[in-house]
Amino acid sequence: MTNPLSLRGAVGVGEGGQTSAGTTQATAAVLIADHVYVASVGSGTGVILNPANGGEMFSVGNADASNALLVYPPVGASFNGAAANAALSLPAQGGAFFIFATPTKITAIF
Repeated sequence: MTNPLSLRGAVGVGEGGQTSAGTTQATAAVLIADHVYVASVGSGTGVILNPANGGEMFSVGNADASNALLVYPPVGASFNGAAANAALSLPAQGGAFFIFATPTKITAIF
């Protein structure tokens, strides 16, 4: 008998209660799930993606009504060919998908 496909394993784990923190890559809040809805964003604060292998995907939603959310790649990685460690600014009420081509090259779609 085969085991049924686990959607949790195939799609990832979601979380709706993440908050942002810190104003640098080193002090940003570490994401607590694969797909996160950041409910509260302080001005100039952010989150950092966890390290991942090529082929993995994450998503971040910014639920704050007025503040942009800084999203940092893992240390040494970059979004869309930008400088390593540079944050992406996710507008208020915006969302983005992050697809790891390699552990250091991430495509951000927003």
